[in-house]
Amino acid sequence: MRLAEALPDPQTAVTLGPEELGWRLLPYLADLKPDSVMLHLGNLTTFTYGEFREYAGELREEMRQAIAEAWGWLLSEGMIAPRPGQEGRVEVTRRGRELAAVGDPGAYDKGRLLPRGVLDSELESRARAAFIRGQYQAAVLEAFKLVEIRVRHAAGLPEDEVGTDLMRTAFHLDKGILADLTVPRAEREAAAHLFAGAIGLFRNPPAHRDISLSAEETVDLLHLANHLLRIVESRRARAAVEP
Repeated sequence: MRLAEALPDPQTAVTLGPEELGWRLLPYLADLKPDSVMLHLGNLTTFTYGEFREYAGELREEMRQAIAEAWGWLLSEGMIAPRPGQEGRVEVTRRGRELAAVGDPGAYDKGRLLPRGVLDSELESRARAAFIRGQYQAAVLEAFKLVEIRVRHAAGLPEDEVGTDLMRTAFHLDKGILADLTVPRAEREAAAHLFAGAIGLFRNPPAHRDISLSAEETVDLLHLANHLLRIVESRRARAAVEP
């Protein structure tokens, strides 16, 4: 495999985020022989090697920076790792080879449906990588698992409180720690239904059976989980200052 076969045209490549470009770079690196000089960032992007120069053309400097960022992302994700005793050299890890063989590079295009920085930071760290890899069920499961964890901690409930029962206890109309007693009873009831329904529909099924989700549906659900987390944080902060 040549670099030009692994990556999109340079004009497109320089617009991609590190994870999007890194996912495309991974199969190229995995296809190299273990002793290839190209398993070194400096060698891969130097002007003296014809393949990179021919591919990048007039966008050489921009492509060097883009590939360096993608390389850093691959390192941080454990898809490549430093090669012991060979400074600057890397090798594709077992995880990297598995992903290169079975992953869907097109899933990284969908990463633009979910820009960085729009989700709760912990939610993003738990779910975004799975979403980018096209593992939509796993991303949704992680998102609503986090909602469950945050509700439990904010309400000070024990670990054996789970699922819809946890939500109805935390948001109990009259004595729930996370219930907003300043709003009408019907709205408090709706909040309890909202959280219990979300956990019942989106946390429990993916944990017990395969669920078919599109990228767009997954983005919608991640934003729903994000909004629920905002509600939890606002209720937790209010409960902390109330007498």
